[in-house]
Amino acid sequence: MSYRRGISASDDDDNAVSSMWKYLFLGASAVATLVFAATTPYGVDPNEAAVIRRLGGYNRTEGPGFHFQAPWPIESRTIIPTRLQREEVGYETVGTDPKTNTPMYKNHPEEVTMMTNDENLAIVEFSVQYEVKDPVAFEFNVDNPRRTLHFISQAVMRRIVAQNTIDHVLYTGKPQMQVEAIKDIQQIVDDYGLGIRISTLQFQEVRPPEEVNDAFQDVQRAVTDKGTTINEGRTYANKIIPEANGRASQIQNEALGYKEKVINTARGDADRFLAILEKYTSDPDITRRQLYIEQMRNILEKPRKIIVDGNTPINIFMSGSDSK
Repeated sequence: MSYRRGISASDDDDNAVSSMWKYLFLGASAVATLVFAATTPYGVDPNEAAVIRRLGGYNRTEGPGFHFQAPWPIESRTIIPTRLQREEVGYETVGTDPKTNTPMYKNHPEEVTMMTNDENLAIVEFSVQYEVKDPVAFEFNVDNPRRTLHFISQAVMRRIVAQNTIDHVLYTGKPQMQVEAIKDIQQIVDDYGLGIRISTLQFQEVRPPEEVNDAFQDVQRAVTDKGTTINEGRTYANKIIPEANGRASQIQNEALGYKEKVINTARGDADRFLAILEKYTSDPDITRRQLYIEQMRNILEKPRKIIVDGNTPINIFMSGSDSK
């Protein structure tokens, strides 16, 4: 009996070992199948690129479509977005308000509190839009390219703000600052070999710190009122100056007309005097009599009342068509 029991125990051990190896094989096969299925066939969406590593080193880049690779750990891949992306500096978008359907932000003022060249503080929140033009450079040249871009953008903007006054930063200089920042950021990311192209830079908010914001708002309102007053003055000037010019032209034209009238009258009087002088030279007596008669006619032409001495008869001669 004991002999048969010994054989039976040995058979049971062999069966157990065989079953264990069988399960290990099946488990390994399942894991290998899962790894193969998970790593071998893959798809690349539009606006993406797949950077393939083979044994840890760069092998190739695949564009949009369906592709295959050797199973891990022989080959691995990293999907790089090539669409327009945004890096936010000084704030981050954390979601959407369900009531208003507007973005919700979390501010990081410690990143973007900057000093101007007139020793004022400004909070300059902005975002940088960029595209990955070289996926291989983006993947291999820098450990964390997005974080590197973040720090580069922050440093460039801090330098630009430090070169300008607070009024330039808050009110008048944003377009110029945008152009300068895009140029400088692009130059630095090219030097670092990030493989990206800077598209645009947009200011999210540029403001003074909360502690002095009210005072700056008062200044801004005063500047606005000043501009309004200047515009009103210009509007009034644009209205009154043409009117004054028109009145001046009218007066000038009237003066020219009066001048011509006086000159013509003087010329007429001079011609008349010369004509009389010519007659007087040829016959003084007749000319004097004629002038006397004309002068008396001018004097006596209007009066109609004649007083005479009743005791002394006098002959009255009245000339003219309206004589009575």
